[in-house]
Amino acid sequence: MPNSSIKNEKMYEDLRKQGDSKEKAARISNAAAARGKSAVGRKGGKSGSYDDWTVAELKKRAEPGNDVSATAATVDVIIGPTLDDNGVHWRVRARTSQYPIVQVAPLRASLAGREFTEAEDVVKVQGLALVRIEVWPWWWPRLPFFDSRLRISVDTATSATSASP
Repeated sequence: MPNSSIKNEKMYEDLRKQGDSKEKAARISNAAAARGKSAVGRKGGKSGSYDDWTVAELKKRAEPGNDVSATAATVDVIIGPTLDDNGVHWRVRARTSQYPIVQVAPLRASLAGREFTEAEDVVKVQGLALVRIEVWPWWWPRLPFFDSRLRISVDTATSATSASP
């Protein structure tokens, strides 16, 4: 049904099918008819990559003491691009894994001089899992007394947990 206040009926109907309100669809279609689609779409677009933005947002939302895995991040488009007076907008959902940030210096200090059998208990208190201990020379009965001689490697893939949405 033609409406004299709508300047671009086809765009209006497409926007309504996408779920936009009547007011929003009318605003977008009239702006596109008056200034052209490319001019209205060019008005926005000042933010960076959505992948970078959502990972940064996920880092802000991570639990205290945790970090997020940028390589495990996925971004799903929920609603495709919509044209607005402010530019083009997408509704997206981002997910990733989070893992505890390892405080290496205190962990190193608490492990120094301990026997190998005690090391796993010390690491569990930190919320981590001990995977491997390498010692040179092989016959040495305990960890070095000087914490500067301990090298700790963290594998985030083994300690990753699911992030909250």
